Amino acid sequence: MKKILFNIYLVFIISLFLQCEENIEKDSYEIINLILMEKVNAYGKKIFPPKSITFGSKNHEKFNDSLINSGKLSYYLVPNFFKLDTLKYYQKKYNSVQEWGDDQYLIVETNPINFSKINKLKIKRLEKLPCKNNFIDNCNEDFTSEFVISNVIFNKKGTKAYVELNFHCGGMCGQGIKFELKRINNKWKITDEKLLWIS
Repeated sequence: MKKILFNIYLVFIISLFLQCEENIEKDSYEIINLILMEKVNAYGKKIFPPKSITFGSKNHEKFNDSLINSGKLSYYLVPNFFKLDTLKYYQKKYNSVQEWGDDQYLIVETNPINFSKINKLKIKRLEKLPCKNNFIDNCNEDFTSEFVISNVIFNKKGTKAYVELNFHCGGMCGQGIKFELKRINNKWKITDEKLLWIS
C-alpha cells in the first residue's frame, strides 16, 4: 500500500513539474511574440525617412506604413536565445542571489528558438542573413535588421518578467533594449523599457 501511495505521489509531483515547464514555455513565447510584434516593426534603419520627410510627422507615419505594407520588408532573428545575467539587473538592490528571497528569478536555460511558435509579423522573417558581411552594410535595401533576443526570466510568482532585445542594422547602427513586463489581467504587458546600448 505504501508503495502504491508513493508511486501516486511521484506521478503527481512529475505532472506538476511538467505543467510548470509548459506554463513557463507558453509565457515565454507569449512575451517573445509581444516584443517582436511591437518592436521589430518599430526599430531599425527603415524608421528613418528621406530628408524631405520630417521625422515623427504624419508623412513619416505614412512612409513607415507604406514600407511595412509593401510586403518587401524583411528581418532575421538569430535562432538561439542568449542567457540573461540576472545579477546585472539587481546588483544595486541585492548583494547576492540568497538575498532575493521571494523576488528571486527563475532562470530558463538557453535553447534554440522554436520558430513554429513565433507569430507571423507584417514583415517577413528570413531563414538566413542576406548580407555579404557581418556588419550588415551590404544587405538588400528592404532588409531592416538582425535581431537577437534573450531567454525570458520570471519571478517565482510568475507576475514579472525581463527580456532583452538587441538588433543590428549596420556597422554603426543598432540598439540593445531591456524590457520589464508584468502580468496584468492574465496578459503580459510591457511596463518599462531601458536602452542598454546604441551605435
